[in-house]
Amino acid sequence: MHLLTNISTQKFKTVVLTLVFLFPILMALVSSAVSTIYLLLFILSVIYIQKLTPTLSTQEKTVLIGFAAVFFIYLLGMVNSDDVYSGFKKLGKFSYFLFSAPVFILFRYYQRSMLTVFYIGTTLSGFISLIYLLLNSGSAGAYHSIIYGDFSMLIAGINILLSLLTSFNKTDKVLLALSALSALSASLIVGAKGSWMAIPLLLLIFLYLLITQKQLRLTIMAICIGIVLTICVTISIFPSQTIDKFNATVTNATQFVDNEDSNKKQPSGTASERFILWKVAINTARKHPFFGSGSGDFRLELERFTAAYPRYNVIGDSYRNAHNIFFGWLALFGIVGFLALMVSIFLLPLKFFFQTIKNNPEKLWAGLVGIWIILSSMVFGLTETWIVHSAPNGVYMFFVLSLMAFSVNNTQFISDTTLA
Repeated sequence: MHLLTNISTQKFKTVVLTLVFLFPILMALVSSAVSTIYLLLFILSVIYIQKLTPTLSTQEKTVLIGFAAVFFIYLLGMVNSDDVYSGFKKLGKFSYFLFSAPVFILFRYYQRSMLTVFYIGTTLSGFISLIYLLLNSGSAGAYHSIIYGDFSMLIAGINILLSLLTSFNKTDKVLLALSALSALSASLIVGAKGSWMAIPLLLLIFLYLLITQKQLRLTIMAICIGIVLTICVTISIFPSQTIDKFNATVTNATQFVDNEDSNKKQPSGTASERFILWKVAINTARKHPFFGSGSGDFRLELERFTAAYPRYNVIGDSYRNAHNIFFGWLALFGIVGFLALMVSIFLLPLKFFFQTIKNNPEKLWAGLVGIWIILSSMVFGLTETWIVHSAPNGVYMFFVLSLMAFSVNNTQFISDTTLA
């Protein structure tokens, strides 16, 4: 007898939708919430995979194969690694990519029912991210400030675009916009400067909409005014977490450049330490241009570099990655692995969402939100190697797979009330 044959359709559906609802709310606040919810969704999808009667397009299959390939690229990277233990420790963090196909099929099956709980969850997430910070002064959630800031900025962009482009009623749109501004404020307060770099990206999306969607011009202008006011108010109330941190980073970066020119010992600080890590990554990529130094090797490369160049030895031994996805990939996997990972993680899903906008105009909102998720994650990756952490991996996959499911017409699937 099938393991869950006695569970009714409605109970199964309720469990799935509850998990989808909870994901954006708990993702930054509760440790292991991301991995637990994603794993439960995977288990449910595997159990009922035959009942879901999947029929995937060529584009969908291509993206999902690319995601699965990420796991094996990291696995193959251990062939030439000098630190296989660290490589194996990181490998489990890429199970989110390996498990993507069943989860996507589940999302696609329930896409109509999912949209409501997805909207409610992301709306609450924006408000909760700010309230949590205000009630827990100095807290960075379940992980650390960089991840909290990235998650908050991600939610800000998602909710703004949902507010602009979906057919929700006026009240829902206003709540989404207010939630987005709350999440933006949270990202500023927590001091995650790398996430702030995604704001210009959001403005570029606004520019695209101003050109192509003339009926949204007044709304976009109102949202832009709201963004400016939110930034100004947040900076005025929390100067030490915002403008003071920004100025300190600029000063640190300037000092690094000056010391580099005069061959002096480099200072410690968030900017200078990242510059050093990037130098290590570039140096490693030059030594191993085609296939890199192997998965898990960056700590060893850092130790070798600082031993050879003592004036850069201001970091200590706590860093295990390059704090930049792209330099890190070049160092660990060479140009071959870098290109493979770029295509698998970013370019294939980007192409999918661009095709959605081109071929399915009524799904413009899903295509643009999907593009925001991918491009903002790439921006976050300029200053943080989020892909070696479980929570950001799970968040990236959850939102990309959700928006992929929302992007397609569900005519190939039977009604979600007929399961079991």
